[in-house]
Amino acid sequence: MASIEIDGVNGVIKSTVSDSDLTIKGNDGGSEISLLTFDMSDAGTAVFNHDIKLANDQKAIFGTASNLEIYADSINSYIKETGSSGNLQIIGNTVRLQSASDEIMLEATNDAGVDI
Repeated sequence: MASIEIDGVNGVIKSTVSDSDLTIKGNDGGSEISLLTFDMSDAGTAVFNHDIKLANDQKAIFGTASNLEIYADSINSYIKETGSSGNLQIIGNTVRLQSASDEIMLEATNDAGVDI
């Protein structure tokens, strides 16, 4: 069972059934779709049906200390580590920096070296 409540200050949407997902649905061209589901069997993990779009200069911020930011302005895009300690780590068997025209500018391959 789901309910909408006012707790005296805030509006609250609440499911009282254990592990019962909360889903926001809409109509796309005549078809009902699930826009956003909160997976309550996984501590409320948010599952979006499609992209998440932010306007220029709006940030996706990660971490309790807000130490990772991903954002774009009208010219450039940024991935920024903002903590006073720690590193921005990109992890993979092969890590590539690639141009918008698909040219590989840098490729680092596990146990095989780096090509620039």
